[in-house]
Amino acid sequence: MSPNGNDIIVAYEQSNSSFSGNSIRLKHYENLDALKQGKSKDKLDLPNTLVEKCCEGTPSFEGFDRWEGDLKSSKFTLRLHYLMETHTKEHNHD
Repeated sequence: MSPNGNDIIVAYEQSNSSFSGNSIRLKHYENLDALKQGKSKDKLDLPNTLVEKCCEGTPSFEGFDRWEGDLKSSKFTLRLHYLMETHTKEHNHD
């Protein structure tokens, strides 16, 4: 997503080592060349906010409400999926 026609913001799902789940990371690239070279200007790991020990991922942008030139000061809306941790030893599918 490009909030201003030049900067590029990428959101993706990443492994979260703190509870063997997934979370969302954002990266800010100043332009297409920086993206192609893998040189991000900034990154932001979003905390899981729905429930404790939850996988949140597959983000997509709904839009930018305000772009301040960095991830922490800007306001944007994301969509995502989530999966609660429900591991048990037996599964009954009756």
